Amino acid sequence: MLKNLPPEEREAALQRIRKLDEEIAEQIMRSMYSFDTLYYADDRGIQALLKVVERRDLTVALKGTTQGVQGRFFKNMSDRAAGFLQEDLDVMGAMRTTDVEEAQRRIMAQALVLESEGNLIFMEMDEQEMF
Repeated sequence: MLKNLPPEEREAALQRIRKLDEEIAEQIMRSMYSFDTLYYADDRGIQALLKVVERRDLTVALKGTTQGVQGRFFKNMSDRAAGFLQEDLDVMGAMRTTDVEEAQRRIMAQALVLESEGNLIFMEMDEQEMF
């Protein structure tokens, strides 16, 4: 239900929940939006997100995701920047799952801020297509 609310109302509801129980609010956020949800973000939103995320966080976060999600980011970068990022991904060794999840959480937090400001839009998605 929260996912279908306008961003301002959703954020207000989550803030109220967060005041009562931070852990439950975090679980709700994780269940509503995984990092892979960014596959459904609009191109302008991805570009805005690329301007605010740390390169290291992006590299680590993309290490633990699908080629489709990686492609959404590469598509919205210059060829040169995408090449450097792909190089970083290729040479990066195995990552701890907790490091990947933490980087993905930080990026999703920034994405949700951009969404609440109207600078990122999640396009309609078919729930079955997501999974």
